[in-house]
Amino acid sequence: MARRQHITLMLVGVMFFLAMTYFLSSPTRIPNEPWSKGGSPGSGGNSKPVDIAGVPENILKGGSIAPKLENATAKAELGRASWKLFHTMMARFPEEPSKDDSLALKTYIQLFARLYPCGDCASHFQKLLEKYPPQTSSRNAAAGWACFVHNQVNKRLRKEEFDCNKIGDFYDCGCGEEGKDKKGGKGIEGRQGVSIEVEEGLARDGIHVDMDRLKKGEVNVEILLLSAISPADTPATGADSRTTTGAYIANRVTDKLTRVADTIWCCRSGSAADTQAVADIVQYQLGLFHMMNGKPPTTQTAAAIFQEICYKNKDRLSAGLIIAGWDERHGGQVYSIPLGGSLHKQSYAIGGSGSTYIYGYCDANWKEGMEEADAVNFVKGALAEAIKWDGSSGGVIRMVVLTAKGADRHLYLPDSDYKVRHQ
Repeated sequence: MARRQHITLMLVGVMFFLAMTYFLSSPTRIPNEPWSKGGSPGSGGNSKPVDIAGVPENILKGGSIAPKLENATAKAELGRASWKLFHTMMARFPEEPSKDDSLALKTYIQLFARLYPCGDCASHFQKLLEKYPPQTSSRNAAAGWACFVHNQVNKRLRKEEFDCNKIGDFYDCGCGEEGKDKKGGKGIEGRQGVSIEVEEGLARDGIHVDMDRLKKGEVNVEILLLSAISPADTPATGADSRTTTGAYIANRVTDKLTRVADTIWCCRSGSAADTQAVADIVQYQLGLFHMMNGKPPTTQTAAAIFQEICYKNKDRLSAGLIIAGWDERHGGQVYSIPLGGSLHKQSYAIGGSGSTYIYGYCDANWKEGMEEADAVNFVKGALAEAIKWDGSSGGVIRMVVLTAKGADRHLYLPDSDYKVRHQ
């Protein structure tokens, strides 16, 4: 009897060993994706590899999954928490996101709208996404889009709309250093006289900058700026690349040409902190303008926003700006905003420390009716002269030519005497 039991145990052990060997040595099977009709990747079925860029549209934009949420209190609490998450995410989104970053945010927003726990709220939000697609090209674009969409929801619920310049006052992104006292923050005056609370140099909305704070150890963009417009409505804008802190050259290759819209650029002179802050604010405002009106802003609109900010903060800013752009309504235009915040439309404009040395050159060489190539050579020649004589100007010459097709960047190096264009 004992021998029979021993043989039985041996047989069970052998069978267990063979079974384990079979399962461990069999090929790994990949489960089907939920949207495939069968088969695994590479098996000849209709399934696809898991690729976020290739997620079928019915997954991203299908109907809301959750049922209607009847509890009004729970719905309100869920909404407040969701908007807090939404605005914080936009405020912490990269200034210059990669394609993957932008795609990830777009995909998240679409899935967020479908999976939102309140079914009727989700359906309404999906309709908003169809009418106003997510803007993820930059932090400013994402934050402006989120505020705009939030206001559309507020309109539907008959709630007070947000001033998008003050969105950070309601949703603190936590961008400042932790452990710091948040009281006593300073403010800067933005569009429509809005006072924007600023803490530790950066406003809560992640866009505006405390100019007074950044001017400690101030870095000056003491440069020549020049914009000229050809009769073909083609503004050619250029600047040198030297940035100084007193007599010290802080940066030899600064890019002083800043894009604020697709075909609108500004040249910056004065305090680097001031001009960067103003350009960031204007870029945000123009992006919001484009989204709300469904058409790109004009150069005149951009210049007016620049002028309003510079004039209202004229006692606190050290900023000289030239705005050049092309738009369908007015063609090519050049505007100058010197210290003090006045606005001047001109055929060509110069500014910065290097401009002192080339008034005679510009008067002698400027001609009405120049072709695009002549306008480019005029700007380049004036910049080369300013670099030659002005100790605060130097480095490379950067230019941008603006047409209906967009912006064409030029780069000229001193080792070729600024004659050879580099890509």
